[in-house]
Amino acid sequence: MKDLPRYHENSRLPRKVSLFGPRLLYHVIARPITWLLRKLGMQEPHGVENILEAERMAKERGVGILFVSNHTNEIDPFVVGLNVPRRAPIIPIYAVARVKERYKHYGTASMFFGGRLFWAGGSYPALQGLRDYSKALPFHETVLKRGRSVLIFLEGGISDAPLTIAKGGAGYLAAKTRAIILPVAVCGASNLPARELFAGKRRFFASYGKPILPESICKVSNDIDPESCKDGSRRILESIRAILVSEGYATENQDGTYRYIVR
Repeated sequence: MKDLPRYHENSRLPRKVSLFGPRLLYHVIARPITWLLRKLGMQEPHGVENILEAERMAKERGVGILFVSNHTNEIDPFVVGLNVPRRAPIIPIYAVARVKERYKHYGTASMFFGGRLFWAGGSYPALQGLRDYSKALPFHETVLKRGRSVLIFLEGGISDAPLTIAKGGAGYLAAKTRAIILPVAVCGASNLPARELFAGKRRFFASYGKPILPESICKVSNDIDPESCKDGSRRILESIRAILVSEGYATENQDGTYRYIVR
């Protein structure tokens, strides 16, 4: 990926996508962080065979893999990414993050969110407010077109309710890059305060659904329709929600909305 284009001259944004840094960091931290999360309550993942199937399909088509997940907690990227088999080319998984300014509400802890620390681990920002997916997600589009993996959170941020909003970014990336879509449900980490996490009082895990072909959920084309992107994202939402319900971590309310189940 040495020939990856430069995107931004603004020093506060990454100028190009790097492969070496995230891969090196992954192999350095994967085992100790996995060990720590196991101690804190992370269980064995469900549906690992679906990851292998997605990898096979992506290799046959010469495309990347788009991991699409719900977002319940700051630990979600680790729960999703660290359970993927540790071998190339599926790792490292590049995550869609926010620009550093969007993490200011974390106070002093915000120094660890966004910016160069995130970039080093492969978490590149989606540029918001541009009303153009191609300008908002250039890093991730490039990664997928090079046959790599990207993780995007369908709701665009942490939510206390299971998948109430499906933003169009996932649908856009699938339609534009033809990546194999792998729906993922993070189970058990919703409404999990730090004190409970570090006390090891909750069990949580990732459940990987069956791979989805992009053409089955949206129009695959270079001429992208924003509404088609949102419709594709909504179809992925339904797949993730179905996983949550089948695992017993979400239920439907009488009004047709859904809520997480804390277990």
